[in-house]
Amino acid sequence: MNFNTTISVLLLAVAAGVYYFAFESDPLANDSGDTTSQNLVFTPRELPSASVEKVTIHSPNQPPAVFKHTTEGPAPDNWNQSQPVQFPVNPGSIFAIIHKTSQLKYSRKMPLASSDQSLETLGLSPPKYQLTFEGQFKEKILGTQMNPALWGAVVIIFILATCLWIYAQYLAKSSTLQKRTKLLALLLIPAGTIYLFVLLVIQASIKSDSETGQAENQTQTTIALGASIGAGKSYLQIGSGSKATLYVVNSDLHEYLQRRRITDYRPRLLPPIEPGRARRVKVTTPDSTTLVTRSGPDAQWQITKPQIDRANKSVVETLINASTSMRIGKFIEDSPSDLAKYGLDKPALILEIDHLAGSDKKDEEAPQSNLKTFSLHLSDKTQDGMRFALFNSKPPVVALQDNRIQLLKLSTDDLRAPSLTTIPDHRTRFIRKLDINIKGQPSISLSKKGTNWTFNSESQEFKPDKTQINSVLQAITKTHAQSFLTTSSSSLGQPFGRIELSNVETESPELLLLHNHKSDPNLVVVLREKETVGRVVTRDALKPALAPIIAYQDKSILPFRAFEIRRLSIKRTGKYPAAYDIKQIKLPSGRRDWLTAGFNKTKVFNVLRELDQLRATEWSQKNLDTRTPLANLTIKTDKKTYELQVSLDGNLARLKSAPNATFLIPPTLSKALAVELHDTTVLPINADQIKSVTTGAIKFTNRGGLLTIVGSAAKLDIQAAKKLVQSLEFLQGVYLVPASMVNSLSPVNTISVQTNANKIYKLRLFRKSDNTWIGQIDRLTFTLDSDIATTLAKIPTSN
Repeated sequence: MNFNTTISVLLLAVAAGVYYFAFESDPLANDSGDTTSQNLVFTPRELPSASVEKVTIHSPNQPPAVFKHTTEGPAPDNWNQSQPVQFPVNPGSIFAIIHKTSQLKYSRKMPLASSDQSLETLGLSPPKYQLTFEGQFKEKILGTQMNPALWGAVVIIFILATCLWIYAQYLAKSSTLQKRTKLLALLLIPAGTIYLFVLLVIQASIKSDSETGQAENQTQTTIALGASIGAGKSYLQIGSGSKATLYVVNSDLHEYLQRRRITDYRPRLLPPIEPGRARRVKVTTPDSTTLVTRSGPDAQWQITKPQIDRANKSVVETLINASTSMRIGKFIEDSPSDLAKYGLDKPALILEIDHLAGSDKKDEEAPQSNLKTFSLHLSDKTQDGMRFALFNSKPPVVALQDNRIQLLKLSTDDLRAPSLTTIPDHRTRFIRKLDINIKGQPSISLSKKGTNWTFNSESQEFKPDKTQINSVLQAITKTHAQSFLTTSSSSLGQPFGRIELSNVETESPELLLLHNHKSDPNLVVVLREKETVGRVVTRDALKPALAPIIAYQDKSILPFRAFEIRRLSIKRTGKYPAAYDIKQIKLPSGRRDWLTAGFNKTKVFNVLRELDQLRATEWSQKNLDTRTPLANLTIKTDKKTYELQVSLDGNLARLKSAPNATFLIPPTLSKALAVELHDTTVLPINADQIKSVTTGAIKFTNRGGLLTIVGSAAKLDIQAAKKLVQSLEFLQGVYLVPASMVNSLSPVNTISVQTNANKIYKLRLFRKSDNTWIGQIDRLTFTLDSDIATTLAKIPTSN
């Protein structure tokens, strides 16, 4: 194949391609109305989902429902219903309509005029639903297309001119004929081009009723949904009049609309308002109006009405969150004729929130013109346990579920900050100076460098106690008001105390003035400088801050650990005096151990644990010299000897080196020193070792728990005898006492116990006039628990 032949074939292929795309490629051009192929009614360019800005739904006998896309309000990308009422819309439901419309597929398409059925039969007069979509997209409308005859003429002229030019190449021998042929070809090619341009101009002015096209920059598309024909198919109409087109489409969109009422598009939860974007909150009740404002997201909330005061940030933010997070139980009425029947003509509560609208979170300092107002009108009337309400002062009337409404019913006092100071309790570590002046007491001034507190006055002879200072700071920052007192309505008089706090995070110190409450001496009114509302707290809550300067003395009493003690001597006075001397010895291995023979090891170690780094709970001005009983302790370590005097009934103590510094100790130390430290096991045998027991005139034997009376006519009370034997098992005394305590007493009972090893123990029981029971075995005298003593004193016989 030579060059000219190849060129000819290619030109013919191009001509065939032009003809195919002009006449065969458009499925709508030759549609006969009977096609079974599944085709989209709208291409993605004709109805792009993201470009729809407004959707209108028309239903028979119903007002049109209009939904608009907006970037205003709490949510940056939202849909609102503008008709029949202004109300937010669940975006998902509108997206579903748009998506299902864009995915409509037809199995049949024809001009509506060629249908042999009436519009009523098709469900299109009136339509079941009529949807109108508005936005910046290409709409499917009646369009224009070039007449096939014109396209044919263009192609034929193009082929003829090309063939003549090729033929001229074969006539190279006849120069005259060749020139004429070339001239003819050159004339035909421009003539064909001009003819094609004319046809395109004509094309732009000719309309074709049977074909469709696209129109740029259209903003509205309307479709009518007709009746269902079964098998998941329904009728759909696009256009009107003689230009309308009828489609048989899938029924997804029809069924979706049939399942929904107008209220089903509305959310049950409103779009939330971010507390950080709120600038003003107003709560109005029939009795009061409270206004809370702030200038920016980082500014503090402040009550500006009825009095200027600090606001409780957490309560205000809870109020904002609760206002839009309450669930709508029912939509009651879209066009209420009488709000009074719902109690909304005079609402029990009106809540207004000014907040920044839009999606730009950086624009937190937007001008006032950018603020939008959300409002909630709430009535006291209920229906099915739900409360009637209006949003933004407009219908519809809704019924709110009652579980979160209580969060909205806040008084002015509820919105006040209950703290005494603006310093939160978790920021006390930044306090660097503390000054306390209480009437009738020396002033206290402390400064902090690093982690150490020091007195600003050099006259103090002791170091400050960190625990006391922390208690004071916690009392000031953690104590919350139990009520509030407006100084304009009640004169507070002169303060009895002043507390000043300097914080590295603030420029100026905070000054708190302490006033006595006029009607209750147990209450204190704390007024922050330049504020007009006082916080009422209990005096006990501020007890650490009201303490005298001695309370700030370092409470470390014994600065050593228990394992450092080498010897402990205790002399106890009172009803049961005692003297104990407990030592440590050094073992050959180098370790140390206590000599606890004859002592109750558990009780001794309990005393040592209580002495481990002993601290005062607080300093006291009580006199210890008049106290009894006392325990005088001598504690020796490798470095120093300490002498400590402890009151056993008052939990007081003092060091001999500081006789005027009395302090309170934990009651566990007094209790540990008040018990008998010697081993009080006075009968070291168990029940199985007892062979026989003689009490009074009765003797009984014990063989494996079988008790038998010996040589008497009296009957043995078996249960009483068993109880007696059990009480003798490892019998313990309470205190070891001098034998002289029973010199003038006669025994209540004498019990002789014989062991299997034929060892005999003789126990004599005495009872003093104060009902104290004393036992004696050989030369060991001891007090007994009253219940055990009563069991031992009873003769276990019965008549």
